[in-house]
Amino acid sequence: MWTEKFYLKPWPHLVIDNFYDEETWAYICDKKSLFSKHKKSANVRNYGISFSHIEDPVIESYLLEKLPTDFLVSKFHNHRDFTKFKLDLSLKILNLPKQFPMHDDADKTQTFSLISYIEPEHSVGTILFDKDKNLNKIVTWKPNRAVIFASIPDVSWHSAGNWEESDRYSVVNFWLGEK
Repeated sequence: MWTEKFYLKPWPHLVIDNFYDEETWAYICDKKSLFSKHKKSANVRNYGISFSHIEDPVIESYLLEKLPTDFLVSKFHNHRDFTKFKLDLSLKILNLPKQFPMHDDADKTQTFSLISYIEPEHSVGTILFDKDKNLNKIVTWKPNRAVIFASIPDVSWHSAGNWEESDRYSVVNFWLGEK
């Protein structure tokens, strides 16, 4: 059952447990099938592998149904201006031991961001920093948990890391605002 908690510090963010329904979760957890379906978009990065800018009708339709624009705007009043959205979906594998650099998504048109945790059972979740780049909070990793926030330049500083003995799998989606 979907359970959400909204937090204001260090900046507004929403944490949703049991984010995906059973059918969508089973689809995402079949990593061999999911990742092989998108292997042409795989890019090896210094932190692992990113399957970037993919089109996946199952995941995209779920996101559009469960997180419509009016829902996101009602949760995050302070967001970048937009007239319409384009989804930018990625699958991420963060290899060990790595830390993804702190960033605020300022160099893109990202209006809203979502990180959903897939596997392993235990890892480092999303690391949140305040506007002065001081560590403020770590959203605990839990499979089928999602973290959603408005990407605000010089405010929504965040990072991720993996220090466990297995790779860290996640689904990342950006709502790219178009004017």
